[in-house]
Amino acid sequence: MENKENLMYKIMTTSLIMTSMLMTTFKNWMILYITMELLTMTTLLLMSLNSKNAQSKEGSMKYLMLSAISSTMLITGMLLTSYQHNSQNMMLKTLLSSNNNMMLTMILFKLGSAPFHIWVTDMYEATKTMNLPLIILIPKMAIISTLMTFETSNNILLMSGILSTTMGAMGAMNQKKMKRLLAYSSINNMGIMIMGLHMYTLPSMQAIMMHMMIYTTTLTIMLMTLHHTYYKKQLTSETFQNDKSNHTHKIIISTLLLSLSGLPPFPGFLSKWLIMSSTMKQQLMLTSTWMLMTNIPSTAYYLYTMMYSYFKTIMSTTKTMTENNMNNNNKYKMAILTFPILSTLIHPQLMLMPTWTVSTKMMNVPSNNKSPNNKIYINTHTQSKN
Repeated sequence: MENKENLMYKIMTTSLIMTSMLMTTFKNWMILYITMELLTMTTLLLMSLNSKNAQSKEGSMKYLMLSAISSTMLITGMLLTSYQHNSQNMMLKTLLSSNNNMMLTMILFKLGSAPFHIWVTDMYEATKTMNLPLIILIPKMAIISTLMTFETSNNILLMSGILSTTMGAMGAMNQKKMKRLLAYSSINNMGIMIMGLHMYTLPSMQAIMMHMMIYTTTLTIMLMTLHHTYYKKQLTSETFQNDKSNHTHKIIISTLLLSLSGLPPFPGFLSKWLIMSSTMKQQLMLTSTWMLMTNIPSTAYYLYTMMYSYFKTIMSTTKTMTENNMNNNNKYKMAILTFPILSTLIHPQLMLMPTWTVSTKMMNVPSNNKSPNNKIYINTHTQSKN
């Protein structure tokens, strides 16, 4: 029985990765819809795999019902747009029409951005920790990469980005469960990336790529760490309720929480600063200020959560957490995943250069473009030369 479940898990994982790659390759609206539906079905199967509790089934049903509604509206908008323009080419430049707004809105639902974020927290809590990186990160990365290939400067993106950063920061306040805390963190980070999509400039695309790489690596390490720890109630207080003799998990989780909050000098600060710098270059001062203000509550709550580890003794009659010893293979995996974060902290150019190249390829812009509006550090380099 276990062999069949493992085989099914490998098939679903391969299908999820291949479908995500297919989505970023083709430029056809119909193929985009088909790949999105394949991602939805694969996500549902992974959510229900090896999960026999009622909470997992309830979360799967909620996601299925909401996905069915969004898929219906998405295909309706696609058909109306194809009929209006007599084309199924994805490189359409008429995103301000009502039909395209309908499509863009439903794509935002697939990303789990506000105000379509209701299913995200239930999905995090209903899914096994080991399946979360596949279900949450890979589909969102594929959709974001797809949106980066054509112009998406739209007020809907700006409003969704503002709402996502707000709801992500406010929703995380007083959250007692670790998975729900990470869910609201993903909503907040998704809002930051959506704001970068709204600007649609070369620096903002580079910032999105870098933020996506750092956030994906950070969240993957976080979930791997939590996977090797058994939580009876999955509370945030249980995260640090560990033996005093072993502080490995405490240090890892504390560092990752600080990176997710965007606190300098951690890598999460660098990617958020690049997006904020792009918004200021576009004279969006209120948007930059709002991003900064919404990041303060989440940072404060991350620090409050870490307080359980070092500054507070939790009184408990029973021990609600037992730690499984990590074997050498898992330590090697975590060391490999930690390397990009450390390299970014030591030398940011190691990630700035490849993200710049990828961004220019996606936007079909020559990589040697010397325009001050496109280059992030052109002013800094000019001043240093003088």
